[in-house]
Amino acid sequence: MPLDTTTLFVAYIICSLTMMGLLMGSYREERPRSVAYWTAWLGMHTLGMLLYAGRGTLPDAVSIILANMCITGGQSFALAAFQTFFARPLRPVLLVLPVALAALIASMFLNTPSARIPLISTLIGGQSLLLALVVLRHRRKADLTSLLVATPFLLNGLLLLGRGGSIGLGLETNYNLLAPSMVQTVSMLLILVTLLASSFGFVLMHRERTEADIKTMALHDPLTGCLNRRSFQFIMDKELARLGRGAAQLSLLLADIDHFKQVNDTYGHAAGDAVLVDLVHKAERVLRNQDFIFRYGGEEFCVLLPRSGRADALAIAERIRQTIETGEVRYAGQRIRYTVSIGCTCSAGTQEDQRERMFLEADRAMYAAKQAGRNQVRHFDDLNENVGRERQTS
Repeated sequence: MPLDTTTLFVAYIICSLTMMGLLMGSYREERPRSVAYWTAWLGMHTLGMLLYAGRGTLPDAVSIILANMCITGGQSFALAAFQTFFARPLRPVLLVLPVALAALIASMFLNTPSARIPLISTLIGGQSLLLALVVLRHRRKADLTSLLVATPFLLNGLLLLGRGGSIGLGLETNYNLLAPSMVQTVSMLLILVTLLASSFGFVLMHRERTEADIKTMALHDPLTGCLNRRSFQFIMDKELARLGRGAAQLSLLLADIDHFKQVNDTYGHAAGDAVLVDLVHKAERVLRNQDFIFRYGGEEFCVLLPRSGRADALAIAERIRQTIETGEVRYAGQRIRYTVSIGCTCSAGTQEDQRERMFLEADRAMYAAKQAGRNQVRHFDDLNENVGRERQTS
């Protein structure tokens, strides 16, 4: 005996209203536009289903034309939610056209369900497939949440296309979605599953993005966008662990902007911030994909060079120095030129204190470059033993 489609319908309405309430309550203070669009999808789709269930009681213009406009409009809101979430432009034609087509088809074939239902089913099914495609196009590797969202829309779209085709070919004559038949039960069940799976998945997508944003803020410098001191400690230890497993050499550069205080005093702190950002951009153009740059503090930056020895470290450091020396920063109509002093060192083993040891060596080499006149590159191995470790004002 087939399941009770009416019970599934009531369950759908209750779940949809509950989900709307949860979304509105959870995002009461600050509701992202994508969540607002998703809530609108739930509301429009639910309204359309309620109007459709009133067939025979409500006028056909309401239970057929308006109902289908609400359902296709709800699908358009779901598309707007995905496009907004993925920071893609909204195309009004993709949002408005389905609603207009639904109104046109329902009006033209109001009394001809054998023609109206296949066309409407194809339209809504196409919208569902488009929703699945949008999510899958932006899916990251091993991203199960996107599959949770996209799969129900994909199955729902295929089912609607199949149902429209079967009615169009005369293979199915029971047009009532709430009729007690296996086809209608499967359809109603899939609508319920689509609501639950896609909504929970959509909430999870927002949660994962929020967690990723928090992680990014914790590991990146907010001004320059490069990795921060905490990231340096973590990645440095990771690379040193690779050395213990037989990896190639590891090199560290420590760069400090020369006379940075004068830049701030002359041009202002905002201009100084622009110089810091410029240094990162110029360095990133020189660095390889395997390399890392970190803002260690103030105007000091660390550059980690995996699988790199003395020759590579000196070559990359010199390219960074020359790129900065020959360039300039344009800020508020002013052209600011600046230079950097860079110290280099290479790993010399896998001692437990290797991170601190390498940083102190790069620090010493960098201040040797300062003592030699600034705007220079020095390697720790080349330092005279008498070079002092006292820092001078930079």
